[in-house]
Amino acid sequence: MKKPIITLKNIKHAVFSSQETECFQASVYVNSKLFCIASNAGRGGCNDYAMKQPNNSWEFNELNRLISDTYPSSKSPFTGETIEADLESVVNELLDDHLNAKHFKKIMRNILFVEKGNKAIYSLAMKATAENIEACKASKRFSESIILNDLPTDEARAYYENSK
Repeated sequence: MKKPIITLKNIKHAVFSSQETECFQASVYVNSKLFCIASNAGRGGCNDYAMKQPNNSWEFNELNRLISDTYPSSKSPFTGETIEADLESVVNELLDDHLNAKHFKKIMRNILFVEKGNKAIYSLAMKATAENIEACKASKRFSESIILNDLPTDEARAYYENSK
């Protein structure tokens, strides 16, 4: 059984309307083919799915079965129960990844650093230009610090994710 490759495209996110859940709309692609449009009004509750072919619940149920068989299950943070993966959980995880990447890109506009022996990330109120990064690296104040803007993006993002 082959694991379906699920991606989100055309993501529209409305922060102002996100209350209990994220308010969004996104195209859901399965194995590079448009499957449906996922959306949530941001007022709590499950996502809505507008199928590419209306009234095609068989395809939707078949995809959920395939996801359940091939994607890892998770544990509920509230009850500890095992939760089977489904399209809802995959879409929510992909949306969270997208929003975290977007936030990370935004905060990297300023200089970010981690002090030695400390997990917290600090931000300087200065743009992350090459000159400013070099000035920080040359400064005695930052001799023991790791400047995230000076690292490869994946490595800097790993520091960011581990600081949460």
